[in-house]
Amino acid sequence: MTQSPTFAALNENEMMPIAAQGAQATFKYLWRELSWEYRRIIPGLSFAAVKMSFKTETANPDAPEYEHMWVGDLQFDGKTVRGTLMNAPNHIESLSEGDTVSCHLDEISDWLYSMNETVYGGFTIQVLRAHMSPLERQEHDGMWGLTFPAPPMVNIAPRFDDYTPNGSVKKKSLLKRLLGQKTAPERHDVAVSMRADLSDLDLNEHAMSENSGPSFQKQLQDDPSIASFTDEDGWTLVQREALAGNLTPLKALIEAGSDPHQKNVDGVSALDLARLMKWPRIIQTIESRKH
Repeated sequence: MTQSPTFAALNENEMMPIAAQGAQATFKYLWRELSWEYRRIIPGLSFAAVKMSFKTETANPDAPEYEHMWVGDLQFDGKTVRGTLMNAPNHIESLSEGDTVSCHLDEISDWLYSMNETVYGGFTIQVLRAHMSPLERQEHDGMWGLTFPAPPMVNIAPRFDDYTPNGSVKKKSLLKRLLGQKTAPERHDVAVSMRADLSDLDLNEHAMSENSGPSFQKQLQDDPSIASFTDEDGWTLVQREALAGNLTPLKALIEAGSDPHQKNVDGVSALDLARLMKWPRIIQTIESRKH
């Protein structure tokens, strides 16, 4: 595939803000995947992080104004992304690798996760790789230990058939790994993803969500209190599922009596969260219910 004209026309400094906008607009797909990763007995992701910017604290005139670092062990409440700093800062003495840090969603500059040898996200990385020679890309990817798609492509979400019926991640067979064969994910051009309407992708439910119906309904039948359960952070399960865009468990919870209009400790309802994250099917489902 040829490079997007957007990359050909703009330099790195001009593309980076657009890349950050793309990452912010599609962060919800990372959070949807993490909402299921945190429930898996066997982890499916080999890496998951967001990139945050931190103002430097140095008198060195050659130091950058901001230091960009990756943050893992992510949590998200609809506004704030929180996690553990994965890098050792070079210009910020008040921060150390392993510290807990946070920022607002509109302040992240990238997100990235790796599943089954496929990289998802990495908007700013693809901007950099688009301006590298083939040898430089090879060296860059070797440092990451990951295989990135050819720029300007950015993988946004896996295909439905990348998961097993019970929702775990399909592992490629040894033969396929040796042959280098990969299951093609749902791909979107980075330049398009940063500006385009992603409603078609929004309508594709996560495989684990879609397949969770029968087992989750049985859990609710066996223990109806699940529908009204409030966790230690003051959130109900229907609020958590609305934030992550998980339609099937959300419907089951509402059918079992969970109130999608109930406010959490932050004064936000499941409907508010669905609107914030722009999950159209979740919004439609809740709005169709009488308050």
